[in-house]
Order: sequence, then structure tokens, then C-alpha cells
Amino acid sequence: MCADRQFIVITRDSSFAKARIGQSLIVGAISGSLFNNISPSDVTTINGFLFNTLLFGALGSFAMFPIIYEQKAVFYKQKDSLMFPTAAYTLAQAAAYLPLQLLETILYITIVYWSAGLSSHENGSRFFTFIVVDLIFTMVISQLFRLVGACVQNAGSAMPVAGIVIVVMVLFSGFIQPKSLIS
Repeated sequence: MCADRQFIVITRDSSFAKARIGQSLIVGAISGSLFNNISPSDVTTINGFLFNTLLFGALGSFAMFPIIYEQKAVFYKQKDSLMFPTAAYTLAQAAAYLPLQLLETILYITIVYWSAGLSSHENGSRFFTFIVVDLIFTMVISQLFRLVGACVQNAGSAMPVAGIVIVVMVLFSGFIQPKSLIS
């Protein structure tokens, strides 16, 4: 019942889905042109490409905060009425957004992977692995931001907390600050 309701909520807001798909295509085209035909020996550029790809997923999940807080009042009202357990609601949300996240990931990765020239190595056999890794990362970050949304009272306070989470993740990812400087 929760999953059906969540799918209806998502399909009613088609402008959100269209905007996210458009964002994936436009940012994918820009990123693909920035990292066009990377040399396999240029490890720094490949690391930058991987960092940029994962950062796109993280920042895309950051845009979910308005939706999280719109649905929060409905969740508490139904939870207080003992309509369903919290786990059912959380799993329904994750399952309902999975098709959109999958479509975004496939569109973005298809553009940047082939533009970067990664397909010339191993005949593109790592393409699906790259999609799966990026999809899992995007889903984990999305749920991390849902956790921040659940722990913080209002959206005005949650946005800076989520921003700090992203800054810490970026800082300790090893791209901006190499491992040798972190110790």
C-alpha cells in the first residue's frame, strides 16, 4: 500500500522527473565534453572523471530535500494513526525512486562513459559495472540525505547539515586532499 501510494506521488509530479532527466542529459553532455577521450595513462584525469561522476550523483540527491520535507507531515500523520510501520514507508520511498535513479544513472553514465573513451579499453566490458557502482552510490547518498531529513526538524536547518556532509565526503575522498596530506 505504501509503495503504491509512493509511485502515485512520483508519477503525479512529472515535471520533477522531466527536470531530473534533462539535468542528467545536459550535465552528462558537459561532463562528457570536459573528459573527452581520456588517455589511459593519465591517472589524475581518470580520478577526476570518477570523482566528477560520483559527485553528480551526490549533488543530484541533494535536490531531494524539498520533497522529503513536503512528505514529512503526511508521514507523521499516518504514523501517529498507526497506518503502517516506519520501515514500510522508508522501503516504499526507496523502491519508488529507484526507477528514476536508474534512468538518470543510465543516461548520465552512457554519455560520459563513451565520451571519455573508456569503452576503447576492455571493449566496454566494464560499462555495466560502472553503472551499477554509480547507481549504488547514488542510492546510498539519497538514503543518507533522507536520514539527515529525518533527524533534522526543518529544511532550513537540514540543508547546511547536508552541505557539511558533502563537504566532508569531498574533502576525505582522496581527490582534493591526497592520502599523503590527510595523515
